Parts: sequence; structure tokens; C-alpha cells
Amino acid sequence: MSNRHAFVSCAAFIAFSSLVFGQAKPPAAPANAKKDGDKEIATFIADMNKATAAKKDDDAIPKIDELVKRFEDAGPKDKKLIVESIAKNMDLPRLPEAAGGRDSKDEPEQPRIFQTTVVALSTFHDLGCEKLIATYERQEFKHSKRFRGQILKMVGKTEQASAVKFLMDKIKDKDDSIVVDAVYALGNYIKSKDDVKKPIIDTLVKSFSSAQGQAADPSTPAGKAAKDKYEILAPAMIDTLQKLSNQNAFREPREWESWWQKNKNKPLG
Repeated sequence: MSNRHAFVSCAAFIAFSSLVFGQAKPPAAPANAKKDGDKEIATFIADMNKATAAKKDDDAIPKIDELVKRFEDAGPKDKKLIVESIAKNMDLPRLPEAAGGRDSKDEPEQPRIFQTTVVALSTFHDLGCEKLIATYERQEFKHSKRFRGQILKMVGKTEQASAVKFLMDKIKDKDDSIVVDAVYALGNYIKSKDDVKKPIIDTLVKSFSSAQGQAADPSTPAGKAAKDKYEILAPAMIDTLQKLSNQNAFREPREWESWWQKNKNKPLG
């Protein structure tokens, strides 16, 4: 082999080797990448679990608060660990507290550890949203309307576009309080893009108009029930529509219908 051919072959081998080994080498982590394995996070989780195991929920709640504070600066694995650990509090064998007030039909209050957990989950973006929806669907909370309404509001606070359909489906719920809480939850999507906000506005405008139409004749029991529903629904509809549309002058369904027909194909202000 000539020296020239040997040199070319050697150069080709070096180039090939550099390409292969360069591909095999994992990319360097960004300089600002957040690291996993935070010992403080592990300690707070352990302390929280120890407190709940001893049924000292008041001692566990401050640990939840500390984990929430550390979430944004945590590494990706630690973030998942925080969310999974806090979400497991919903598995604790806790009973609702006795209903307050003179009305025996008052809904029992869910334990404070449950309420703190769902509020914490609302700060965890997509990871928390997934857990909140799963919590809402749990069978043991099926008749806890006030608590389920709170969960819906927390789902809205995550501002996840993936949850919009879930929330809009609740507008069809047979329970008026769930409908109202779902509407208020949708009011959190102020910063979303038009392709998220417009379907919400379209659904709310139609539902608002329909509710008013059903309430037009309160002389029958069904009409009276529809009127009662409209009266508790209207403030939520107006509040959310004003937030998403950036229009503060309209209150009546017909006003919203007229505005929407003229503006649904335009960018929202």
C-alpha cells in the first residue's frame, strides 16, 4: 500500500471512529439543567409519610407546603417523585368530618389533608392535572359534590389545554353546583391561545343561551327548577366569558350571542 493510500485509509478510519463514538456519547446536559436526588426533598417526603402514618395530618401539611416550594427547581425525576408522593395522600384511610351548620343535609367536610393535597396538585402543571382528574373520578368522592367542585377548580388552575374537554364535559352534569364550578374552572384559561379559548367561549355562549331559554317559563316545576339553575349559573358564565373574551360590557346571553357571531372568526383581544 502506498503512503498516500495508507494516509487516506487512516484518515477515513479516524473520521469514521469519531462519528461512531461521537454518536455513542450521550449529549452533555445543559449548564442550567436541574439535578435530581435532592436530599431535602427525600427528607420532606419521608417526614410527610411518617406523620400521615401516625395520623398526625397537621404535622404532614407543612411538609407538603415545603415540597410545593421546591417543585419548580427540582430535577425531572424529583418532580415526579414529589407529585406521586403527595398524590398518595388521597389513599389515606380518612373519613369526612361531621357536617356543620343546622342543616342536616350539609355535605360532610373532607379531611384537611385531602383538601391540602388537591391544592398542592394544582401547582404541578401537567403532572398535577393528571392526578386531579383521577382523584375526581374516584368512587369514594362520587357524592362529595362540594369537594369534587373544588377539584374541578384546581384542574382549571393547572391551565392545561388537555383538561379543557374534561371540564367542558362537566357543563352537562346533572348537578348544578358541578356545572357552576366547571364554568369557573374554565375561567383560568385567560393566557391560552385562541385555539383553546374559542371552543370554550363557543360552548359557554350556547349553554348560557340554552339555560336562559329553559328558564323562560317558571310556572311549571321544571320551569322553576330551570330558572333556579339559570340564576346560580349566570354569574359564573358572565365571569368566565368576560375573562376569556376580554369583553366586560355584556351580561345577557343574547348580547354574548350577538358579539360571538360577529367575532368568532377574529382574533380575540
